[in-house]
Amino acid sequence: MLLASSGLGTSRVLLMSAEKLKKHRPRGIKYRYETVENMYQLDEDYEFCPICNHVNNPRSGEICQHFVGEYGEGEIDDYYGEFTAFKREWESLLAWCEENVDELGEPKLERLVSKTCMKLRLPRKVAKLLTDDPRDPQSDATCAFQELFDLKHGKDMTIYCNLYSKTPGQIEKLTKSLGRMSQLLQGGKPDAH
Repeated sequence: MLLASSGLGTSRVLLMSAEKLKKHRPRGIKYRYETVENMYQLDEDYEFCPICNHVNNPRSGEICQHFVGEYGEGEIDDYYGEFTAFKREWESLLAWCEENVDELGEPKLERLVSKTCMKLRLPRKVAKLLTDDPRDPQSDATCAFQELFDLKHGKDMTIYCNLYSKTPGQIEKLTKSLGRMSQLLQGGKPDAH
């Protein structure tokens, strides 16, 4: 059998041939494996996290902290609601921008959104994505999510691939800031999170 260290101080016994296992490892990453036997067998839904090398099988609930969700057919399907929360806040901001672009005009809208981003110490990219053209399908939450976060793709599984974030806490932090931004732009006082 093959013992694989997941880097978190735990070991897992994997059932798969050593040659097949090598074929599915992300390239350029070192693994700590000890071969005990040559025959192993893993479920076909498994994959190694491209960040920490943990063996993930999202469909059975075995995932590492970097796992975000599945991406396929232009949609992100998340398991823990991180993308769903981001999407709710992003769509609220986009709707506000769409409603106000005609009244304020593009230059004033850009300045207002940029100032609010600076006040909340958000990346400049947020203001750019919100104000370039809020009606453009490329401004949707899925595109913005992939643009704002450094997401790594897992192995291609025909119609979808898994997404991983190197800094998982960043997603929740930015999502909360987007909620505060939405409150500020709509004239309310932001929650003190």
